[in-house]
Amino acid sequence: MTQADSVHSTSPTNTSLTRRNMIGAMATVGAAAIATAAPATAGLAEPDPIFAAIDADRRAVAACVAVVDGDIPDELGDRSTAAYRALMRTRPTTPTGLAALTTWAREMADEIEGHSVLRAEDFCALTATIDDAVKALIGTLS
Repeated sequence: MTQADSVHSTSPTNTSLTRRNMIGAMATVGAAAIATAAPATAGLAEPDPIFAAIDADRRAVAACVAVVDGDIPDELGDRSTAAYRALMRTRPTTPTGLAALTTWAREMADEIEGHSVLRAEDFCALTATIDDAVKALIGTLS
């Protein structure tokens, strides 16, 4: 990875969608969101892999946010990116896991809405629709 020639002590004034901006936006997802992703694994032979992927992503983001001076070391940024990409490619295997993933996606859409020039409002609406539909379907299956 290319190293920067200098370190800026002030925050950037732009709001472009960068890895650092994404990590900062995702960091605001609190402990309550983590609690909603807790798997109900009682009686299951194998836990849904999505819960581990969500947890790994949240931990990686938290490690980046914990950097006091704002200069996230490459290894932490790389770990966060890898966890995020792994989460994007992990398929839930249970209805509860699917609900946790759609909730996570909805939270991410809400967090990036104010930090993106993309059509974030439409993306937020889409993720909310998917999240609500999954929860409604799971409720009818219960």
